[in-house]
Amino acid sequence: LLRRAQSQGKLQAMAATIEKKAKQHPEDHRLAALAVLAGAAHEPEDQQLAPLLELLRSEDAAVGALAASALGAFKEPEVTESLARIAKRSPQRLSAVIGALARQDTPAAAKVLGMLLVTNNPLQRRQAQGALERMQTPEANQLFFWKRVAYDGFHGKAKLAWRVLQPVENHLSYDKIAGALTIAAQRGNVTGRPPLFENVFLVDNPAMVNGDFRATVAVAGFTPQAPYQQAALLCWNDEDNYLKFSYESDPDGVPRLTIHPEVRGAVPTRADIPNIAHTGRLWLRLTKCGNQYSYAASTDGRQFVSYGDMAWGDGRPPMIGLAAFTGEGPPIDVSFDSFEVAVPDLETVQLTRLIEEFRPNDAVVRFRRGDLYARRTHWKEAAADFAKGLELDPSDHWHWYRAATLYLQLEDDESYRRCCRELLQRFGATEMAHIAERVGKICSITPEPVSLDEARRLARQAVESDPQSNIFHWFLLGQGITDYRAGDYEQAIKTLTQCLEKAPEQVVDCRAPAHLFLAMALRRTGDLEGYARHLHAGRNLIEERFANPERGEDILAWNDWILAHLARREAESLAEDEKP
Repeated sequence: LLRRAQSQGKLQAMAATIEKKAKQHPEDHRLAALAVLAGAAHEPEDQQLAPLLELLRSEDAAVGALAASALGAFKEPEVTESLARIAKRSPQRLSAVIGALARQDTPAAAKVLGMLLVTNNPLQRRQAQGALERMQTPEANQLFFWKRVAYDGFHGKAKLAWRVLQPVENHLSYDKIAGALTIAAQRGNVTGRPPLFENVFLVDNPAMVNGDFRATVAVAGFTPQAPYQQAALLCWNDEDNYLKFSYESDPDGVPRLTIHPEVRGAVPTRADIPNIAHTGRLWLRLTKCGNQYSYAASTDGRQFVSYGDMAWGDGRPPMIGLAAFTGEGPPIDVSFDSFEVAVPDLETVQLTRLIEEFRPNDAVVRFRRGDLYARRTHWKEAAADFAKGLELDPSDHWHWYRAATLYLQLEDDESYRRCCRELLQRFGATEMAHIAERVGKICSITPEPVSLDEARRLARQAVESDPQSNIFHWFLLGQGITDYRAGDYEQAIKTLTQCLEKAPEQVVDCRAPAHLFLAMALRRTGDLEGYARHLHAGRNLIEERFANPERGEDILAWNDWILAHLARREAESLAEDEKP
């Protein structure tokens, strides 16, 4: 009210009224606090802060919450520090504090919100998550991630183990539109008694019991025209108990977004967002925290507009899915080109809290968080953690090696080469075979090697020093790569063939790049058939045996994953119509 009065030029009159009331009722300390707020708002900006900070420390939670809300307009570090202290010791004011921090939208405010993501209160977690997603400061995006745990891109077939209620197969297609599931929606809906529907796609909720999640579906090329034609995202208990968020037409045929639950066959509430018309792709999203579901939509899959929250159920929906209906309208094709479920990545949040509050100069924790970021394909954040960790402790070749692979993934050639030079300088004289192999391999993995002679010497040293090693196949891979880079294709073919003979079938991280570099060596010698055979073998291992982030899989050996994909791209670039 004070902010509204200020915008309308009526602040002085309102402040005078509040002060008069406060004098009439001196026993009402909340009214007195409001008078202070009004007076502060009326003061010049540089004089507003002190009385608000004093009110923030009030023993009355309601007074403190009022002050916290007002302090969101100030970006000073002392305000953020005060809000952080209140967040730790006064749960009753936490909602107001979260709102104030979101309004501040500073790196320091984002860090405080990041710490709140591990609170035991699900409502406060949801508020902190929502605040971070709304903030524009880049630090907000680096503190909180979602980990995909289920994904279907509908490329020619379903990838997930869908349960289809009332299936009618001649109303389904995976090839009518490439890369999409197309449902020929028929008359009916899940709402009503009795419900009349077909082809409702459901998948088991992949989030842990009572776990929070975010479900997103992309609708392609569909604009509802007749009443209640719709594409829907569902959280599902059974046909009488579900939550439905849909892109549909209202009774007049005007597109809108609608969300409503059904509880024991009745619809207790609903919310409509009118005049939402879109002819391209539209993403629908439900984000669960406890039994609260926020609903949002996007036209690009990146920036989502949140429209509100709705409570439903006990917070444990067993299934999540999608559907298409036409209500009373004529049949219409509805295409879905992706579906995913993600869960909050709280492990990285907990490590962030450990770093920020207790161990800011601990390289081990930095490397651990960087490893988690990389497993989940947050390459930029992983590289930043490895860079900081190496500043704190540059003694281990393994961290330099992994940092170099991250820079390759980010196409940061300058930083990659700097890491290689550091590896050669620090570990070029090593007598350890596994260190020699890694240094030689990473320095020669690209078409423009770093100190190729040194890299080749180290790779040969590894092979010659420990032929009985149980990782000898890795040593052969390193030598084969350096032989190929040196233009010694015959030797590379010999070494890489031996690598494939020695490498166990399950060690696909070694076998895939061995096939791919062997393919390139054969291509250089004019053996097109051998090139095609080993290129195919390397591709198949990557596509069928490697971790796939799109399926929500963590990439445990992400450094080998990066190098194998790099080798694949290079091998595929050797067009068959070029001269070897």
